[in-house]
Amino acid sequence: MNYVELSRVLTIVSSITIIIGLYSQAWKIWRTKSAKDFTGILIFAMVLTELVWLNYGIAIKEWPIIVLETINVPGIILIAFLFIKYR
Repeated sequence: MNYVELSRVLTIVSSITIIIGLYSQAWKIWRTKSAKDFTGILIFAMVLTELVWLNYGIAIKEWPIIVLETINVPGIILIAFLFIKYR
C-alpha cells in the first residue's frame, strides 16, 4: 500500500468517526434540548471546516472526501440548527 492509498484509508476511517460523532451529538442535543456545552465559535468553525473539506474534495476530485463530507455537512448543519434552537 502506497502513501496515497494509506491516506485514503485514514481519511475514510477518520471521517466515519466524525460522522458517528456528529450525528450522536445532534441526537444528544435534541434529546436533552440543551446545547449549553457548545460555543457559537466552535459551531461556526465546524461548519466552515466541513464545507472547506467538501470544496477541497471536489477540487481534487477525490471521491472518498466528497462522499464522506456530503454526509458530514448535513450533520454539522443540523448541530448548528439545534445549537441556535436550544442554546
